[in-house]
Amino acid sequence: MFIFSKIVGFLLDPFIWIMMLVILSMSVRDHLWRRVIRRTAIVLFLFFSNSYIIHNIWEAYQYKPVTFPRGQRYEAAIVLGGMAGYDESIRRSFFGHASDRFIQAARLYHGG
Repeated sequence: MFIFSKIVGFLLDPFIWIMMLVILSMSVRDHLWRRVIRRTAIVLFLFFSNSYIIHNIWEAYQYKPVTFPRGQRYEAAIVLGGMAGYDESIRRSFFGHASDRFIQAARLYHGG
């Protein structure tokens, strides 16, 4: 499953599609098709390199923020991420680079 996810991620990359079109345009003999393929590659490049368009596409897929009512207390916090690990050589746990997520959740919990 891991290899499948890497292959799918590779094939979904727009840069790969643009490079494949450029290589294909070099190998096609018909001038009309060569021109069509090159123009398609240029249009895809301009589309995916336009930060305004890409930003709006990403915004459409994001969840809208939820506002929590003031004064309401919660009993639990869900913290995502692999921020802790265990070192077998010294038999101790440690916090990794994402430990700030846990610290912020603890602050929110203790702050009510």
